Amino acid sequence: MAGIASIGVVAASLVQWRPTATPSLATALPVIAVMPFETRGAIEPDHLGASLAETIITMLSRAPQIMTIARRSSFSLRDKEGDVRTLGQTLQAGYLLEGSVWRDGDELHVSTRLDDTHSGRQVWAARFVERGKIPTPLLMP
Repeated sequence: MAGIASIGVVAASLVQWRPTATPSLATALPVIAVMPFETRGAIEPDHLGASLAETIITMLSRAPQIMTIARRSSFSLRDKEGDVRTLGQTLQAGYLLEGSVWRDGDELHVSTRLDDTHSGRQVWAARFVERGKIPTPLLMP
């Protein structure tokens, strides 16, 4: 679970350190939207990616230096394809965090990226591997 926690910590740090996107009009804080992660693999539960994104949203919402878009708002665009700039405008977010999750034996793989919605540029990406049982909160629908 350390890798999953790392996603939230690194994303929050990068957004705070590199505020190139326009902050929210209501505050001077950077705003991040976490999209449901794509679940890969035929044997994976469909909700695994959504559960991971929800866990990250919960962790980021505790960080006072950023604003996090509500789960219902970002998840409402789950199946929408489009440019990160358009998604950022729709959600009024300066940053978009998205990725994918899959299992290989006893390993849980998470690939993630953070995009600046103002410029359309990727500002960070990482891949994490957790060994052992998938954490229970991620398995719950």
